[in-house]
Amino acid sequence: MLHIVFRHATDRFGNRRRGQFAAILDGQQLCISPRPLQAAANVLINAGYDPETPIAARPCEADFDTLTMSLGDAASWRIEESGNVSALSRSAPLAGSAA
Repeated sequence: MLHIVFRHATDRFGNRRRGQFAAILDGQQLCISPRPLQAAANVLINAGYDPETPIAARPCEADFDTLTMSLGDAASWRIEESGNVSALSRSAPLAGSAA
């Protein structure tokens, strides 16, 4: 299983990039995106990972996984947030991705 960690993205001065999150795997930043789970899954699939590979996601401050699914599912779903509620919804692949 791959473990992806998300954190707020920052600019070169250390300021938060509003609405942007970095996806990190084994200490390597995969991408910065407003939809980091979907973007990271697309990066990994495009790098040759099997879409059936399980993936677990967590915020950098958490000591537990908040979401677990396959890379293929992560590439085709996105998290919609409204207030304090998050929900998964189907979406089109990100532009330029092969998913």
